[in-house]
Amino acid sequence: MKNKFFLILFLVLFLTSFSNINSDLKININVNDDYTFLKEEIFTFSSISLGTFIFDESIRNFNESINIKFPSIESITDEKVLLGGNSTIFFYSIFSKDKKLQRVSLESFQKAFFAGSIAYASKFFFGRARPYLELGHNNFDFFNFNYNFHSFPSGHSTVSWALLTPYAENYNKAFYIIPAFISISRIIEDKHWTSDVIIGSALGFFIGKYLPYFEFSF
Repeated sequence: MKNKFFLILFLVLFLTSFSNINSDLKININVNDDYTFLKEEIFTFSSISLGTFIFDESIRNFNESINIKFPSIESITDEKVLLGGNSTIFFYSIFSKDKKLQRVSLESFQKAFFAGSIAYASKFFFGRARPYLELGHNNFDFFNFNYNFHSFPSGHSTVSWALLTPYAENYNKAFYIIPAFISISRIIEDKHWTSDVIIGSALGFFIGKYLPYFEFSF
């Protein structure tokens, strides 16, 4: 019920915000054609992903051995919270007439939605057991709707990287600290194998940086 309320509230605010826009709406497709580091980035993420998959069990055992006391932040890093924060930024950009912020926040929405759709479809398809089930990192139960078998890839990592990469690329690379922190927390909280997080982060990063998006001009 609460989720429906927030969805309705968002739609109402989104639609009513256009009453303050005087010019005609124009939509263009924006493509990032700077692929300077694409090959290096793909190679780096692929190598790390393969390495972490091989050593998933060892990394988890090490994490348990050092016994890091980490307060759960799952509720504040939930995708709905991140998208809610971006909604606030978007509405602020409209009323402050900040065109760049408006463009980036809308780009962020589109990429987070696309990345999240891929991530959650993959969770259902692969059905990888979460580490706390103690079934091992090679346990896959394809086409599984059970939350406990939705480890691959990390949805938090995918969405947070897709959502915040446009801000990092357009404003300051320091924005990358936020999705990195969220990703690490998923490993420490034993919600995901390390490879889930690395691949989810890579998916979100590449979509956030390179996926074409609709640019709206008001």
